[in-house]
Amino acid sequence: KFIWILRKRTATYKSFVIAGLAVLSSTILIFLFIPKTVERAKNNNIAAERISPKDFENRDIFYEHLKETIDSYKVDLIVLAGYLLKIPEALTTRFKEKIINIHPALLPKFGGKGMYGMNVHTAVIEAKETETGVTIHRVNAEYDSGEIVAQTKVSVMQDDTPEILATRVLERE
Repeated sequence: KFIWILRKRTATYKSFVIAGLAVLSSTILIFLFIPKTVERAKNNNIAAERISPKDFENRDIFYEHLKETIDSYKVDLIVLAGYLLKIPEALTTRFKEKIINIHPALLPKFGGKGMYGMNVHTAVIEAKETETGVTIHRVNAEYDSGEIVAQTKVSVMQDDTPEILATRVLERE
């Protein structure tokens, strides 16, 4: 069983829907923060829950609830996609080797705190890199420092803007 933890609508979600509904709909669970996406998942017979930190008194209570919810589904893999919050050590320890993240750059470059979304693509262009890409890595207690599982490259064109580059990278996610 998989859990996808998404924070925003992404190409990853669209790719998941195309592949997931056709192949894995009985084994994938999604935890989302977006009510309409939760509704869409449920309409396609995919278990989904909306769990937001805003609904809890503090982050510790939120993460305890999230841990209990994940435990209740007995999952084998947790996929973070567009999830920007640092995962606390209690969760990375509890689900060791079970959490992976999709990062919009070729780690170890352009990773760490603050390296997400347009920040990554802007930094890649400003560094005059000729390639960037997508990294799938295991999640540990530090930002973007877990074992790299897979990477795919995307060329950086001379006339790229962060938005154009982001679009191409997102297609690969």
